[in-house]
Amino acid sequence: MLELRNIEKIYTDSKRRVEALKNINLSFQDKGFVLICGESGSGKTTLLNVIAGITSPTKGNIVYRNKALESRKEIRKYCIQQIGYIFQDYNLLEDLTVKDNFLILNSIKNLNKTEEDIKSILKQVHLDDVINVFPSQLSGGQRQRVAVARALFMESGIILADEVTGALDEKNAREILTLLKEISASRLVIVVSHHKQLTQPFADRIIELKDGVIINDQNQQKESITEEYIEENDVQRMTKGLDFKYALKLGLKYFRFKTFKLFLSTLILILSFVLLLVVVGVMFFDENKAYDTGINNEQIGYLFIDKYEKSNYTLTKKYFTSEEITTIENNFLYSTPILFGNYLNYSIATTLNDQTFICEGILSLSEKKLEVYGFHLIGSLPKENEVVITREEANLLSISVENYESVLLRMNHVLFKISGILEMRADVSGNIKQADIPQNLLYVHETCYDQYKDESNVTRVLVESSDFSNICGVSEDLMKNDENFVYEFDNLVYNSIVRMTVFVESIFKIGLSLGILLIVFSTLLLIHFVYSSVVENKRDIQIIKMIGADNKDIFKLFIVQPFLITAVSFCIALGGYFIINHFLNEYIQVEFMLYVPIVSLSLSKILIIIFTIIALVFFSALIPVLRIKKSK
Repeated sequence: MLELRNIEKIYTDSKRRVEALKNINLSFQDKGFVLICGESGSGKTTLLNVIAGITSPTKGNIVYRNKALESRKEIRKYCIQQIGYIFQDYNLLEDLTVKDNFLILNSIKNLNKTEEDIKSILKQVHLDDVINVFPSQLSGGQRQRVAVARALFMESGIILADEVTGALDEKNAREILTLLKEISASRLVIVVSHHKQLTQPFADRIIELKDGVIINDQNQQKESITEEYIEENDVQRMTKGLDFKYALKLGLKYFRFKTFKLFLSTLILILSFVLLLVVVGVMFFDENKAYDTGINNEQIGYLFIDKYEKSNYTLTKKYFTSEEITTIENNFLYSTPILFGNYLNYSIATTLNDQTFICEGILSLSEKKLEVYGFHLIGSLPKENEVVITREEANLLSISVENYESVLLRMNHVLFKISGILEMRADVSGNIKQADIPQNLLYVHETCYDQYKDESNVTRVLVESSDFSNICGVSEDLMKNDENFVYEFDNLVYNSIVRMTVFVESIFKIGLSLGILLIVFSTLLLIHFVYSSVVENKRDIQIIKMIGADNKDIFKLFIVQPFLITAVSFCIALGGYFIINHFLNEYIQVEFMLYVPIVSLSLSKILIIIFTIIALVFFSALIPVLRIKKSK
């Protein structure tokens, strides 16, 4: 059934070279009790580990069922399907009950056993009532019986026992050897022991080693291969991997005694995630969308468009062409060229005093425009030879709402009667925002506007709309003819958005720098946290690997910790983000006199955060596991 052909095992380091096994050739039958004995350092445990597939031979092959096991995959398959290992120190997982020490094998060995199967096997080793207790509550003899029962539970064709009597008194030792003798009636049992006198009476075959060489191989009883056994026990079975339930149970237990490290790691992660949420929230700040939001929130339905020529890093104001005005008119609900423009420095004065102001242009005014602008008109709309002025202009000219009807305004040597004063309609809190009204403009009757229109040049266009989300598109359309010209958009909201963009960029740069620094630091903390768990739980790792787990299963075991830490940290950070977002938006509203949230989370932003967290968790567990693999 099992053969070892020309097996050699050599250990080397910088100081010495040790030949642990030298040209070992052995064959084993399908059943029977085989004793491997020898003095300490003779190579007996190394030989057992080679048979188990735990230690790879330097030279030679393991042959099972007339097939040489050459690749790691073949050896692993052989280990999972055929090997059950019983250790001197029991190697039970102390943080799991006896039942869970068995059931964890269901996933690792791809078994299909139930609690009833466990009870049945425990009954065979005379332990009927320990299924729900922890190994630490058992005596040494009971633990060793549980370890033997676990080997039986694995349905292994080969039971390997390493110094199973070393930690037991003679009475318990004989009971365990008697149990192994009973098991050897149906499968191969190979026992390593330095207590030859105690173990010899139970053995069918004794193999004695000295300095890595077989010096004696004695058969005390001949046994033939049982075909029925081969058919029954040569089960083709591969691992499914460690069940996440047990990875979670053990992972949670590994949090013990690391309170400060846990607190520090969690705190740094929370700060990292808060910064990450804020940075990602502002990462795709859209000026156009923000502008449109601000317009809707502030209910402002106008903006100015100015034209400039770029020359040697300076901007010079220029007149609009008729084609450009047509382009603007095609993109907005209403657009009105402002006549004259401030090139003319047109001075307006009253008949009462010498107060003057420079008029930037004239516009017509109607009921519809009052509604679009959100204006409140004191007085009436202008008729021919009448004008309407803003409250700010009235203050400059020392005109009050009580005397404006008696004041004449001189413009271009022509006198106009003031028919009304414009101010912003009060909001729900009773506040009036004078700054929201286009200033330094005179509002005239349409007939007067048309009269000046034919004789004027346009340096500014007033646009009226309820949707300004296409501003950049309009700018691109205007620049198609000549890229030497730039077009600036101006109103209260637009100016605030421009300043807000600078603020957002600052948040992004500072937050990104700090965020990366904290993410790197928190990743190193997590790696250290997980690695310390690995070091503290090497025994569990070895046990899990001995019963068939691979590095993927170890990875599952230790990914639980960074996963839970990051999950809890992210949930807390999410609450912190909403608090910061609230105060940040309040600050924006006060500082920029505009309610436009600058931090928002969309699906794409959430995916970026999730990807970052997954990468953080993955590498925090992967690096320690790779360290295990290298030190194997």
